[in-house]
Amino acid sequence: WILPVLRVLAPMKRLRGTAFDPFGYMAERRLERRVIADYEGIAGRVLTGLRHDNEAEALAILSLFDEIRGFGPVKEAAVRTIMAKISDRLKVYETPQAKQQAPADAA
Repeated sequence: WILPVLRVLAPMKRLRGTAFDPFGYMAERRLERRVIADYEGIAGRVLTGLRHDNEAEALAILSLFDEIRGFGPVKEAAVRTIMAKISDRLKVYETPQAKQQAPADAA
């Protein structure tokens, strides 16, 4: 009984990502699109400040997005948690090197 239904649905995959996508307006899909846009923006910021000595930190920041998993409220909570971690790490990453070393020199 499912095959006829799938045959009807199959041509509708062309609607994905368009204004006519019936599932594109769901909160979870909007969240996923926002996370993609956030990733692209943060990747740009990370690449702008990329140096040989901070490659590992840049990779660590961008890899945090891989931890966003789940569905519904689980995914929403993961996004909030991971975005907070990313924000904290970006502050340190984007702080000029001289400022990061200043407190250690004063001690």
